[in-house]
Amino acid sequence: MTIELDHTLVPVRDKERAARFFARIFGLTYEGPQPPFAPVRVNDRLTFDFIDNDNDPVPVQHYAFKVSEAEFDDIFGRVQADAVRYGSGPYRLEDVQINHRNGGRGVYFRDPGWPYSGDPDPIVPRRAATFAAFHAGDKKMHFAVVYGSVRSKRQGIKYARFVQAQLVARGHDVSLIDPLSYPLPLLDKMFKEYPEGTAPTPLPELAAIIRAADGFVIVSGEYNNGIPPALKNLLDHFLEEWFWRPSAIACYSAGPYGGVRAAMQLRATLAELGMPSIPSIQPMPKVQDQFDDDGTPRDPAHVRRIGRFLAELEWYAAALKEARQHGTPY
Repeated sequence: MTIELDHTLVPVRDKERAARFFARIFGLTYEGPQPPFAPVRVNDRLTFDFIDNDNDPVPVQHYAFKVSEAEFDDIFGRVQADAVRYGSGPYRLEDVQINHRNGGRGVYFRDPGWPYSGDPDPIVPRRAATFAAFHAGDKKMHFAVVYGSVRSKRQGIKYARFVQAQLVARGHDVSLIDPLSYPLPLLDKMFKEYPEGTAPTPLPELAAIIRAADGFVIVSGEYNNGIPPALKNLLDHFLEEWFWRPSAIACYSAGPYGGVRAAMQLRATLAELGMPSIPSIQPMPKVQDQFDDDGTPRDPAHVRRIGRFLAELEWYAAALKEARQHGTPY
């Protein structure tokens, strides 16, 4: 049996005004009321039945439409032409920006039946229907999770596996660079200093993974207020291979502070290596208690907490990926 949505009720303050607004912005046709509804056919399978709702408040609603790039241009053009207040997200409805998630574009706006800024109850405007139009870019990217401990009783590897799993769940290809899987000697020569074809294992394999990545998550503990030596050794074996991609710092510690002192040192190192870190960091205190060995979080809230951090990395990665397609400064 095939199940599909045929129609949905959209409770509003003024059904005909809302139906006309919706149809106008999305380039659809409103043919008039069919009491008690003001229906707008979205496509040959779905109808929005706008209906007056005199209850207070009107319930929260959000309707997001995936459209083509050309359709997005038309919709956003009508939003601007009609001076509709818009924003880049469901909680940023008035920042007058569109988002560029994963190389696409998205815009959010409300049914204008409710007042905006200055309303005595700031929650009330959020109760109106919110519409979104977006077109998808090439969402899948390749990230490398770089972990930096080789200790026998290491705990941060659980955090690294958790980060890897969350990126995979968001639709990306992910490589985990674990120094136990890619053993390196103490730095003598950087990869680029070897004549072509003579670099020892595993340097060529690591170089290929790094070059293929659109961004990096550096999972770092804190040793004596600083960067773990295995991580620094791994990072320093390469230079140009890191260039023109963003990094994000997921730091951890066995104590209550989450490795943030190492993160501050990492910012300088990562910038010098040509992969500056995004503004946010993701500290994980008492890492030994947070995850199972396979990276499964013992507190499901960790999935929610890391979402914004990874979304920020995706934004920078998508922006720099597009920029690299037009060339790099050198």
